[in-house]
Amino acid sequence: MSKIIKMTRKPSVLMMIVFGVLALSFYKLIVVDRMGFCYKRLWFVSSEELILKQISTLMKSKSGVMKLDAADTSPEAYLARHPNCCHVSWGTEHPFQRGLIHFGSAEVRVTYELSDEGKKHYGADNVENYYEFIVDYTACGEPLHNTGTSTTAPIAR
Repeated sequence: MSKIIKMTRKPSVLMMIVFGVLALSFYKLIVVDRMGFCYKRLWFVSSEELILKQISTLMKSKSGVMKLDAADTSPEAYLARHPNCCHVSWGTEHPFQRGLIHFGSAEVRVTYELSDEGKKHYGADNVENYYEFIVDYTACGEPLHNTGTSTTAPIAR
């Protein structure tokens, strides 16, 4: 009788270990990945870091297209003068999709005023004075792909 009891205890310990590993895997996949943890660098990228990185990229690559004032000398200065220019969305609102499909990706939207050269470049008419630049980033802050569209006014978020 005691041999039977001992044998049933061993599978229960094994099952506890298996369930523990599954629970930790689920936690990592849904919670940690969902928050934007970068495994390459072992850190969390912040929304502000992504915004400043994108503004810096735009200021360098779109300098003739983006309307910049004399006070817009750095990404930090631009963000201080245009606090509502940018928005970061960490995947979808649904946690299950966010953890399983998007794996910590972030969508950064920067809306900036077009210069006269920018309006010609994008073929915007006199009504569309702004451009919304959208970039998808990995959890480590690496750009995946981008798109954008001209718009009449900054989109309130």
